[in-house]
Amino acid sequence: MAIELELSSLNLISVFLGLFIILYGSFSYLIKERLFLGEAPIAVLLGICLGPYGLGKVLGWNESDGDQLNDDVSLAMSRVVIGIQLTLVGVQLPYKYPWLEFTSLFMLLVPVMTLMWLVTTACIWLTLPGVPLLVALVISTCATPTDPVLSNAIVKGAFADQYVSPRLRNLISAESGANDGFGYPFLFLAVHLLKAPTTSKAMIAWVLETCLYNVLGSVVWGTFVGYLCLRLLEFSTNKNWIDKESFLLYGTGMGIFIVGSGGALAVDDLLACFVAGNVLTWNDWYREECEDDELQNCIDLLLNQVFFIFLGATIPFDAFNDPENGVTPIRLVALCALVLIFRRLPAMIAFYRLIPSLRDISEAAFMGYFGPIGAGALFYCALVLHEFKEDDGVADHQQIRTLVKPVTYALIISSLIGHTLMIPVVKAYFQYRGIEAIKIVGQDESVGTIEEEDEVGDEEQGGEESDGGEGTETGDERLTASGTEEGDDEMTEARRHSIISSIRSSYVPETSVHRPLEYGNHPHHTAGGAHHIDGSWDPKASWRTSTGHKLAPHHQFYRNERGELE
Repeated sequence: MAIELELSSLNLISVFLGLFIILYGSFSYLIKERLFLGEAPIAVLLGICLGPYGLGKVLGWNESDGDQLNDDVSLAMSRVVIGIQLTLVGVQLPYKYPWLEFTSLFMLLVPVMTLMWLVTTACIWLTLPGVPLLVALVISTCATPTDPVLSNAIVKGAFADQYVSPRLRNLISAESGANDGFGYPFLFLAVHLLKAPTTSKAMIAWVLETCLYNVLGSVVWGTFVGYLCLRLLEFSTNKNWIDKESFLLYGTGMGIFIVGSGGALAVDDLLACFVAGNVLTWNDWYREECEDDELQNCIDLLLNQVFFIFLGATIPFDAFNDPENGVTPIRLVALCALVLIFRRLPAMIAFYRLIPSLRDISEAAFMGYFGPIGAGALFYCALVLHEFKEDDGVADHQQIRTLVKPVTYALIISSLIGHTLMIPVVKAYFQYRGIEAIKIVGQDESVGTIEEEDEVGDEEQGGEESDGGEGTETGDERLTASGTEEGDDEMTEARRHSIISSIRSSYVPETSVHRPLEYGNHPHHTAGGAHHIDGSWDPKASWRTSTGHKLAPHHQFYRNERGELE
C-alpha cells in the first residue's frame, strides 16, 4: 500500500515551528546569557529559510499566497502581538511610572520622536531619487517608533543586568511601549495632507479625527478598560473566585480585548493597550503578584518566535532591487546606515538635558543608538498599505505602495544587525576595556527600615553626588524610579514605595508573594496566602491556588541512592 505524504502548509509550519522551539529552547540559556542574543534574529533566519526564497519555493507549499493575503496577515498578526506586548510592558512598569516620569516621557514622545520622524524622512528623500516629501513622510513613519520586542535585548537578560541601570531599563521600556501607539499622529498627518483637497481640511481632519478621537480616545478607552478590569479583579480576589492561571493571564486577556474593541471603535488600539496595562497595575499590586511567575515571559517568548518567523518568511527580497522605482541594494544600504546613525542619536543628544531621567550624555548616547526597529515597523507598513489601496490610481499613492515594503523590511533587517547583534560586540568591548558592571549601592546588603533608608536618601540628596567607580550607580538609583530632583511629594512617594517593595521580597524568599512591611512578620503568613489590594491578608487566596491539577502516578515508586526512580 502506497503512503502519500500530506505536505500541507499547516503541517510544514507546525513541524518547523515546533522544531525551532525545541532546538532554540535546548540552547536558550547559552544563546541569551552567554552570547547575549535574543530569539528574534534566529527566528527571522528560520523564516527566511521557510519563505519563498527557501524551502517554501522548493516544496511549493506557499505558491498560492498573494501579496494582499500577506499584508492582511501582517496587519492582523502585528496588531495582536504588539497589543499583548504593550499591555505587558505597561503591567511590568513600576508604581505610577507614567505619572512620575511624565516629563521624561513627554520629551521622548513629542520633540524627540518628531525629530526622529523628520530625520528619517530626510534620509529617505536623500537616498531614493524622485521621492516627494509627503511620500517620504508617510514611509518614514514606519521606522519612527522604537520596538518593544527588540528592546528586550537591552532591558532584559545578562547584559542589561550588568550594564544597564534599572532607571534606564524602565525608561526604554516605557518609551517603546508608548511610542508604538504614538506613531498614529505622525502617519495620519502625512496621510491627510496627501488625501485632503486642501491643507486646511487636512489639518482639521488631523486634529479632530486623529489627535482627538484616535489618540485621545484611545487614552480614555484604555483608562476605562484598565480601571474596570482592576475593579473586577479586586472584586474577584476579595471573593476568592479567581484561580492562579486566570490571574496570571488577566493582563494578556485584557490586551486581546482592547485590540478587538479598540479596532472596532477605530481608536489607536496599541496606545490603549499600553495605557490599560499601566492602569491595571497603577498601585503596583498586580505587578508584584505576577513578578516571580514566568507565564508572561513564556507568552512573550512564544509570540516573538511566531511573529519573527513570519517576518522572515515575508521579506520581499525581489523588491530590494527595483531600479525602475529607484530602489537598489546600494541605496538601501546607504539608507539603513544613515537611519541607524542619524535617526535617533542626534535627537537624544540635543534634548537629553531636558529629560530628567537621563544623567549625562553617555546615557543619552546609549539610548540614542539603541532604538531598534522591528514589530512596530511591520505594523505601520501594513497599516500604510491598508490606507492606500492598490486600485486608487493616484501616482503618489502607488509610489508609497511600491516603496514602503522594501524600505521597511530593509530597516528592520538593519536594526536586527546594527542593534540586536551589536549587544555581543558591545559586551566584548566592555570586557576588553575592563569596564565593570554597574552596582546599585546597597544591593548586596540587607534591607533596613524605611526610616534608615530615608536618612540615607536625605544625606545623599543634601551632599554631593557620590564618586562611584566606573559603571557604578549612585545610591538614589535603588530608591527611585527617576533621575529627577527629589524635593517634591510625588518622588518621595515613589521612593518610599520602592523601599517598601524591596522590603516585601526580603522576608520569605521561597514564595512569590510580596508582603508589605507591616505584614512582614505576621504569624499566619504561609506560601499559599497573599494580600488583597487593600492590604488585608488572606491565608486562602484563590489567585495563589492552581486549579490545573497534575496527574499523579498510581504505582509505588522508590528513588535509589542516585535519586533515580525504580
